[in-house]
Formats: sequence, structure tokens, C-alpha cells
Amino acid sequence: MATEATKKMIDPSSPFYLHPFDNPGASVTTCLLNGDNYDMWEKAMVNALKVKNKLGFINGTLIKPDEDTPKASKWEACNSMLISWIFNSIEKSIQLNVVYLETTKEVWDDLRDRYSIGNTPRIHELKSEIASLRQQGTSFMVYYTKLKGMWDKLSSYSKVLTCTCGAAHEFLREKEEEKLHQSS
Repeated sequence: MATEATKKMIDPSSPFYLHPFDNPGASVTTCLLNGDNYDMWEKAMVNALKVKNKLGFINGTLIKPDEDTPKASKWEACNSMLISWIFNSIEKSIQLNVVYLETTKEVWDDLRDRYSIGNTPRIHELKSEIASLRQQGTSFMVYYTKLKGMWDKLSSYSKVLTCTCGAAHEFLREKEEEKLHQSS
């Protein structure tokens, strides 16, 4: 008969749960970090780890339990699995940067610190790219898809505060209208 602690370890909703098909050689995303695509890679990895209920390992909310607890070995196994998944999602030239780090959080933070462009320079870069983008003989769908992708990236850097006065709604409407002027 399984103890209550054992039941929690095999509970699929537990962050310590590893599915029988989970393995260190698996790729959790097809997006490989190449040094220039951190934003896209980070979103793909967060989505993949969210599905597996493992975000606590990368954001630091799931800290390593004391060694003498049953969760310690499960944490170690999950931590190692996540490091393997991250390792498999980055190009070989980048792997050397993180191969000696011991926790998923250390790996995650190191990659963010090395490859994430700070908000201000990235926002400027995106705004410049949007302003200089031209259709130049491509179909409207190709042009619009590229432009929409740039707008979406730019939006990911914006924080719209919630309010009860309706100002946030008006602000968002103005931003959408500004996009119309940029695309003409």
C-alpha cells in the first residue's frame, strides 16, 4: 500500500512528477536558442515547462528540499531532467556556457543574463525595425505577418496597468490606431 507521500510523488499534477516518456534526450521545444532568438526561445520553453508543471524550477519558487526528506531525490531527478531539456534546446556553441551549472535556476538565469537584450535597447530596435519595414513586392499577407510579429514582440515589453477608470482601454485603443499609421 502506497503512503500518502508516495502518492504525491506519482501525482501528475505534482511538479516532481516525471512521465514515463520523459527522458534526458527529449526535446521539449523545436526552438533552439542560437544567441539571437532569446525572446522566442524563452517563450517556447516557458510554455513547454508550464505544460509539465515545472515553472517553479526556473523561477526559483521550487527550492531544493532538505536532503533527509523523500522529496529531495525527486527534486534532484527533476532538476537534472530540466537541465537536460534546456541543454537539448540550445545550440552546441552555447552549451559550454552552462554545462557546469548545477541547478535549473542557475542555468535559466545565466542564459537570460547572457542572451536577453535589456528592454530599452530592444524596444528601440523593434520600433526602428517597424518604422523601416516596407512591403517591397512581397504579398500583403507576408508583410502583415512580419509586421504583426514585430508588434507582438514590442507588446511583450509593455506593461498595461489595470484600472477601473477605463484609461487602460483607451490607451490600448490608441496603440492599435498607432499601428495603422505605422503600416501605411
